Amino acid sequence: MINRRRAALSSQSITASDTVVFAFRPSSIAVATLLALMEVGARTVLVDLREPEDLVLSQLRRVQPTVVVTEPLLAYATRPPFAWVMRRLGITLPRLGKMAPRVVILREESQEDAAVQPPAPRADDDALVVFTSGTTSEPKAVVHTQASLGSMIETLADALGDAGDEVVFLDQYHSFVPSLLAGATVVIGALKPVSKVARNLEKHRVSTWFTTPSTALAVAQLGWAGSSLRRTFLGSAPVTPLLVLTLRSVMPDTRVVAVYAMTEAVPVAITD
Repeated sequence: MINRRRAALSSQSITASDTVVFAFRPSSIAVATLLALMEVGARTVLVDLREPEDLVLSQLRRVQPTVVVTEPLLAYATRPPFAWVMRRLGITLPRLGKMAPRVVILREESQEDAAVQPPAPRADDDALVVFTSGTTSEPKAVVHTQASLGSMIETLADALGDAGDEVVFLDQYHSFVPSLLAGATVVIGALKPVSKVARNLEKHRVSTWFTTPSTALAVAQLGWAGSSLRRTFLGSAPVTPLLVLTLRSVMPDTRVVAVYAMTEAVPVAITD
């Protein structure tokens, strides 16, 4: 799949000289596309399409992207007349055409493998730009290199250990690749609504869960006991003693692990 994604990128003349806005919903195709962009050597910018358009555009002005890479559904959802329907449903997405001079829609039917392997990027090449959350007047971001991303994957893979019998539930890209490398079965889901998260955890007999403190607390408050859950990795916000005590009272057999990062998307340290 990664080879086909790389072939699709090459067919659109996307190279290491590009700064790419990555606009995808969490999925296996999105992860394959992200890995293909890193193989190409492009500098990839993660954006949160749930944020207001003005905030997203102010962030992107800091990095001057050359192209947006997206999937068909999001491309159509941000254009009239579909955008008007989405707004009537209470969903307003930033317009992709405002983000960069060019928008490329990568379609699933691109089935050809890449014939030519691009030059390997250097360890100190920029790979990923991740903006911090919040609405500060001056958007701030961390620029990760190929080397720092490799270190992140190793850190999470070490924390997971041999996960051949694990079912991992997540919604974030950073934990997808390490989970697969550890041999786990990966289930990708959304953080909301909380009742659906709890149902998915139970349905798939999840044993390892990557989530945010607020979502973990909300699921615990529903009374879900986590009968199959052995580990919960918490990131993106402070992990307070009260939260840990609440989780342990509802899920006494679950190990709680705090993940610390330079930004929400790329961890640098893990602690029990």
